[in-house]
Amino acid sequence: LASLAVTQYVTNKKIRVMEEFCETRVRDVEHRQQILRADLDSHLEPALRRLTDEFHVTRANMEDIVLDFLRLMEAGLNGKSSPLKMLPSFVTKLPTGTEKGEYLALDLGGSNFRVVSVTLKGEESKENYSIRSAKFVVPDVTMKGSAEGLFGFIADRVAEFCPQAVGCPEPLRLGFTFSFPVNQTALNSGTLIQWTKGFSAVGAVGHDVVALLQKELNKRKISVSVSALVNDTVGTLMARALEDKQCKAGMILGTGTNAAYVEKVSKMGGKLGNIEGFGPHDVMIVNTEWGGYIGKPLEKLMTKYDIGLDDHSHNKGGQRFEKMISGMYLGELVRRVILDMASEGVLFDGHVSNTLKEPYAFKTPLMKDIEQDATPQLTMTRTLLEREVDVLGSSLADRVVIKTICVMVSTRAARLSAAATVSLMAKMKNTENTSVSVDGSLFKLYPGFADRMEEAIAEIRGWKEYPVTVVPSTDGSGVGAAVVAAMASELAD
Repeated sequence: LASLAVTQYVTNKKIRVMEEFCETRVRDVEHRQQILRADLDSHLEPALRRLTDEFHVTRANMEDIVLDFLRLMEAGLNGKSSPLKMLPSFVTKLPTGTEKGEYLALDLGGSNFRVVSVTLKGEESKENYSIRSAKFVVPDVTMKGSAEGLFGFIADRVAEFCPQAVGCPEPLRLGFTFSFPVNQTALNSGTLIQWTKGFSAVGAVGHDVVALLQKELNKRKISVSVSALVNDTVGTLMARALEDKQCKAGMILGTGTNAAYVEKVSKMGGKLGNIEGFGPHDVMIVNTEWGGYIGKPLEKLMTKYDIGLDDHSHNKGGQRFEKMISGMYLGELVRRVILDMASEGVLFDGHVSNTLKEPYAFKTPLMKDIEQDATPQLTMTRTLLEREVDVLGSSLADRVVIKTICVMVSTRAARLSAAATVSLMAKMKNTENTSVSVDGSLFKLYPGFADRMEEAIAEIRGWKEYPVTVVPSTDGSGVGAAVVAAMASELAD
């Protein structure tokens, strides 16, 4: 009887410990039940507690990041050294809704790119625009080949999408959404600063990307004039602003991350230098390139998994913020945590599949699917682990721990994104409600990401002073690029 009493005491204590852990560390009710149902061994609770501590972002952490962002944004705008490049877009007004005509747009932001035909209908139409689009995949060999090969490939796809433009006497105007850091000197001119997102085409860095594309279009006698160079964040903002006059910022939360917002030209002296023609009340959309943010508040939150990921990346030391919050890297962070816990004997009895040992084998969409698994025994997760990373015979405890890791990593990303969003609002100091248009699969498709981000925004002290509504973009940055092309056409005329 004494032995049974001791066993029952130990069992009850373990249950109480796990209940307390779930109550304080796990927000989703179904996820809590899955953890309790798994009857985790006593050594798992401290391992999970340690990890949740490592990946937790407090309100104070977020407020420190907001203040650091504001400091670095000011530095970047004034031409001082800053990881936030604060690049001028030369887009100096928002759409009025009266824009009309047919325009093309190219949207290059990763291994997929789109060609879009946009018909802007003007104010009298109930619908502001209609679109037709096609998506193409950029082969890896083209991404890493030559600039001529890359832009030639893009030009060929334009001809394929719009064959009537070949040899046409009247050129179509095109807005080029180019989602890489450029030093933009005019609306239709910008020099590539560096490649990101796995691109490394030789002969593009230091060159005007508009000129590179136009050259390949001209070679093929494609009658298209590249009249506007637009970052995807700027395009996302402009597309939403066509119908939402409160939209003053655009954001990408997908494979990569970045944001743009409306700034007063008078605050941009260090970026515009001696360029004339701007009045004291003029505004310009600024591309922050915030994926490259790094500062002490962020460094405090970096785990050994973040450091290891960066050490083995192709751009070591760069895009540190992006590596903590974007879809390209979240799955790899989870994989590194899993390997570490397996090496400690906490997962899979210390054994992992050869597939799981491969960098980037654990994809961010796999995280999404695991977080969506509401089955009591996480049977969908078992199937996913078998199919995607060759993990056979996982226990319920293994699966619960892996789901918890996914939740921790994605929640941290959402809270960091929230802090950066609040910094934009604080910079603009808009006391009226401002909307932020967000594009990208992480925000739109990852379960709970947008909700966690909005909850974190509400947590940050002072947020009510600069109210913000975060909204998903409708047709993405391609429409925005066409809008900018239309505005450029009006200026030219």
